[in-house]
Amino acid sequence: MKALVVDDQVINRLVLIAALEEMGYCCIEAENGEQAIEQYTLSEPDLVMMDVMMPVMDGYQATIELKKLIGERHVPIIFLTAKTDEESLLKCLECGGDDFLQKPVNTTLLQSKINAHLRTQRLTDELIQKSLEMERLHSTLQSEHETGNHVLSHALAKNLRHSDSIRSYLVGQSTFNGDILLSAEKPLGGLYVFLGDITGHGLAAAIGTIPLSQVFFTMTRKGKSSTSIIREMNRSLRAFLPRSMFCAALLLELDASGSKMRIWSGGLPLCFHLQSAKKQVDLVSSRHLPLGVLDDSAFDPSMESISAEEGDSLLMMTDGIPESVNAKGVMFGLDTVENLVNKHHADAFEELLRQYADFAGARPQEDDVSLVEVLAKPSSPTHSAATESKVAVPWTTSVQLEAAALRELEDPVGEILKLLPERLEFSVYQERISTVVTELYSNALEHGVLGLDSKLKRGADGFAKYYSFREERLEKLISARVEITLFFDPLRYPDLLGLTISDSGKGFAHDSNSPSKLLGQDERSYGRGIALVESLCSSVSYNDAGNEVTVHIKLN
Repeated sequence: MKALVVDDQVINRLVLIAALEEMGYCCIEAENGEQAIEQYTLSEPDLVMMDVMMPVMDGYQATIELKKLIGERHVPIIFLTAKTDEESLLKCLECGGDDFLQKPVNTTLLQSKINAHLRTQRLTDELIQKSLEMERLHSTLQSEHETGNHVLSHALAKNLRHSDSIRSYLVGQSTFNGDILLSAEKPLGGLYVFLGDITGHGLAAAIGTIPLSQVFFTMTRKGKSSTSIIREMNRSLRAFLPRSMFCAALLLELDASGSKMRIWSGGLPLCFHLQSAKKQVDLVSSRHLPLGVLDDSAFDPSMESISAEEGDSLLMMTDGIPESVNAKGVMFGLDTVENLVNKHHADAFEELLRQYADFAGARPQEDDVSLVEVLAKPSSPTHSAATESKVAVPWTTSVQLEAAALRELEDPVGEILKLLPERLEFSVYQERISTVVTELYSNALEHGVLGLDSKLKRGADGFAKYYSFREERLEKLISARVEITLFFDPLRYPDLLGLTISDSGKGFAHDSNSPSKLLGQDERSYGRGIALVESLCSSVSYNDAGNEVTVHIKLN
């Protein structure tokens, strides 16, 4: 510890230095105020003992200048004065002095005053350190917020900027929003809209929006089906989020004509189908658990289909509005929302926001709030889809599955579909292609290779008996073959995907013009697969033996 002793009298300095050195101080001397300023600049002492009356610069002026140099630090300046009048002592404090002692100095009193100022000094230093730490933390947090905002903004950059089909109100409880709205045009016309509410608030919740947006925009750009999109979203969140977090969500797929809505809803509180012409409101219930709760094997991606007319809309929201609480501690409530929407179905979006604003008042928002309305309107294919459809070359790919593969492959159709190149039409009609391949592969394996008769399915336990025989014969299978060939000629037949499946079985008698006509009334209860294939293909033909089928799957 260093002390600066300022006095024009040598004897006074020596006495004071002796006392301070006994207290453990290393002392620096100055004969006047000007020297005091110089010595402080050089040594930055922890304590200053200041005389009042000195030549060149007195103690008052020197103290004023020293306080400017000291800044926020607490360096006690204790005046030493022979004066006892109130005015002089008051002046010592007004110029910036922290205390005063009368000459001659009482060393016991000096020790007590110094100890008291040391305690204040330590507290001040701690406050300064904490303040600096807070500034560093604030700077770090601000930098992290800026980075987070940049990442999240980039993740949502592909959202539809201006769509006359979507109206939305999204306000986060903090800088970062755990609610997420994603929207994209379907390549062949129509819309995908996703609304989600991730557990919690702030940055922790907002981070969960990143994998959702990546999956959504990647798969919508490729024209993937809504069931594929929602399944992949669940799979991604299940892997990404801790088990304590999940995402209440709704995915809407609106077709190009605007007349059909397909909806997956899991955990969001309320969704309404507003029917303009009928002046009617239908509640669309949540039928699934939120995303990220179930493993992929237990997840159900099935969609609810709703017919829509021009002027209809779908109104959806997270729990922010219904669970908001006003200054009196009263909750807005689901019933209030439902009553408002039914009463003001023509302008439900605006009225709900107005009533919510009046209800909440100036009370701080406790949750993220989101309200979205999607209008059922026709839309045209995007430019990118039209461009991509012109770029391709003819190709053929073939796979032959022998007995071992037929026995062991858990999802042969899934493996076969992986052979399809990344092409818009194949993504858009993935479900149709999968349905046809699945049906024809099953026929080739079960009826051709395994020789099973569909008539086994008759009766109450028919299906159980049929699949028991299937497993039994499959386990004993030694020599067999199913060959699958996919072919595509975009130059001659841009709207058709060719498929040929042949097997090593005996075949069957058939009517090549319409195999489904061979079905009797009883058989049609379980033999609808052939008719389904015919409805999805422009042509279905068999070879003479009946163990090879060629179809052209419609891609329009």
